[in-house]
Amino acid sequence: MPQDRNTRRRKIQVLIIDDHPAVCAGVSSILRYEKDMEVCGCAGSAAQALPAIRKMKPNLAMLDISLPDGDGMQHSYQAKLRPVCRAS
Repeated sequence: MPQDRNTRRRKIQVLIIDDHPAVCAGVSSILRYEKDMEVCGCAGSAAQALPAIRKMKPNLAMLDISLPDGDGMQHSYQAKLRPVCRAS
């Protein structure tokens, strides 16, 4: 059923948190093809992630659990993120 302008869903906002620029670029490139998702930003460290989460208020944060300035999972709790899944 076609949707009119008033009933369209907003895109899922994704924040990528990873200290490797190639990962941010690669994931951003892949998500560009998803009609219901868009990358709202990338953060390269835990120190950058917390302010980015507060400012951008993403629906989803893709978080590297091994960041150079701390444990990504610990920072997710500080940002009050609710883990959906965990990959090792």
